[in-house]
Amino acid sequence: MEHLDCHDVPVPAVGKTRLAAVDVGRGSLPDPLEDLVLAYRLPYQFELVFFAYSGHRFFSALVGEIAHNRHIIPHSRRYCVRKALNFAPIRRLWYLICDMRGIRCVIFDVDGTLLLSQIDFSRMRRRILCLASRMRLFVPSGRLPALELVGEVCRLAPAPAARRFASAAMAIIRDEETRAARAARPAPGAAALLRELRGRGIAVAVITRNSRTTVLPLLKKYRLPCDILLAREDVARVKPHPGHGRAALRRLGVPAGQALCVGDHPMDIRMARRMGCVSAAVCTGGQPRDAFVAEEPDFIYENLEGVARLFGIVPLAEGKLPAQELDFLLRRTGCADQSVSVGPAAGVDCAVVRSSGRVLLAKSDPITLAPEEIGAYLLAVNANDISAAGGRPKWLLTTLLFPKGCTFPQVEDVFARIGRECRRHGVSWIGGHTEITPAVRQPVACGCLWGEPIARARMKRPRPGDAVLLAGYLGVEAASILARRRAPSLVSAFGNAFLDRAAAALVRPGISISALARDLWRNFDIRLMHDPTEGGISAAVYEVCRRYRVGCVIRADRLRFYPPALRLARHLRISPLGMISSGCLLVILDPHEAARACAYLRRRKTVCEIAGRIVPESNGIAIATEKGLLPLPEFPADELAGLRFASERGKRRKADLPARRPSETSSRAGHPVRRKVQ
Repeated sequence: MEHLDCHDVPVPAVGKTRLAAVDVGRGSLPDPLEDLVLAYRLPYQFELVFFAYSGHRFFSALVGEIAHNRHIIPHSRRYCVRKALNFAPIRRLWYLICDMRGIRCVIFDVDGTLLLSQIDFSRMRRRILCLASRMRLFVPSGRLPALELVGEVCRLAPAPAARRFASAAMAIIRDEETRAARAARPAPGAAALLRELRGRGIAVAVITRNSRTTVLPLLKKYRLPCDILLAREDVARVKPHPGHGRAALRRLGVPAGQALCVGDHPMDIRMARRMGCVSAAVCTGGQPRDAFVAEEPDFIYENLEGVARLFGIVPLAEGKLPAQELDFLLRRTGCADQSVSVGPAAGVDCAVVRSSGRVLLAKSDPITLAPEEIGAYLLAVNANDISAAGGRPKWLLTTLLFPKGCTFPQVEDVFARIGRECRRHGVSWIGGHTEITPAVRQPVACGCLWGEPIARARMKRPRPGDAVLLAGYLGVEAASILARRRAPSLVSAFGNAFLDRAAAALVRPGISISALARDLWRNFDIRLMHDPTEGGISAAVYEVCRRYRVGCVIRADRLRFYPPALRLARHLRISPLGMISSGCLLVILDPHEAARACAYLRRRKTVCEIAGRIVPESNGIAIATEKGLLPLPEFPADELAGLRFASERGKRRKADLPARRPSETSSRAGHPVRRKVQ
């Protein structure tokens, strides 16, 4: 490719977009990309063009940013790539380069990731600080990590004293590492994962801030294979400096866009972000999930099994695709033009588009239930999301798939039920597709529902101090699903009469909150509404808080669960906080408005409670119980997905929530690991 100066490149015009040119100096790139020219129109009206030249570590970037965004990159001949990669448009383009299908190398941390060992860093720092005090050396800050602390003290000390201090301090660090190594053991699944990755032609790099003499014997002892090991002696600067990871990739000949970095500490994710790698945090080292949020990793997993799932070594669990995997895919594949007001994102249930001055809302959901329930479910679940987003359902498109061997009366019955529900909701059924196919074993109905906005409905960002109102019972849908399965253990424990009443919860109290949501939008100043579905109230709160970067405190004594659902949950030893809860509406609004809305709903005999409040993001997401303020439990899947009844063993499950293996269920927040129910 002919070498060009970035200022000789014509600047494209993107409507009202402002453009600025940015140069990145030689040697500061995440990795050399040879003969690469990328031009992408990105979802939020960014336009970026990256130029890379063969044999050079030099980028010229034309960065376009929509006019309403305040932060415009200044025109500069040199721009630090660390800042550039933190700038959203450049990171978004880099995401397009990074793709799991092209991963050729995985960089692993050691302590807390591949090996479970507990180095006492507090004691290590105390010993180093005592050493500095004895030598009368100035200590700038005692909160620095041990290696950085030694470096800072040495930098400020006279040369002879610095050498003596460095030698003694490094001896302390090696002593603590050796002490921890005696109790180290491999993380579950670590050896198998490394072998499988190498067997698939994916290079394995291990980088650590520890010494080689401590780490290498442990890797050999526990048969943890790797292609390259870079300890602190092997590099000029250790992580979180990106040079540590780049040195490994340089030796393996792999660009950063084709590498995944896995670690148990925020500094591992920080290094990956500065390198431009895909990143995955694991909580095996004792760090809570919240500790990684500020670093924005692509994935956060409880253990290495999640990393294995990314490479297809472990299959995905049945059910909804986990939110972080969905978010990863949408960031790289989502396409939207300027007509899209609300586009695809994890936790967003309804799209909003503008066309010819008109605003439309769109929602799609599949239903895989018995034919007699398809109509009610298809309209309810789609209409709920349209109404919660501030819209009125209007038009329905369906794709109906029937199994081979079905009869015309069966198809006719499904059509009649959907038609009846459309008339009840005031929805026009305007078309779709119907097919009999051997690809399904039971009827499958996919609905695409369109709606128009309610006049005064407008979503707003939640603010600290806002109230969280819950209208309707939690767990209604869960009770109906469990009762309809008619497991012998439930029949013997509760009897058929109780299960009949619970199964009828689909209709009374019902799972449709569409009319309730529209009523609240019309009469109150609502900030946000959300429809809790799979994962229950816990998943709903986490989705809202992570999307808007706020915290929340929920009061356990204010949560109103459907009584049959609560009895079933106690019998099955599952948490009602994580049970599918269609039929309830989560509303965020000003405290004064919340009090008015609560009184309004109670006059209409609707179950409701002001169940919590929005707090700053730094306060976290918590639940207030009799034992005090505790982290709100977060579940890897809906609680019903972990249940296997004795009558269902060896049979194909036909409930709408699929099962997962018991090993995939964590025992966090005091909830025991679910086992098969006899």
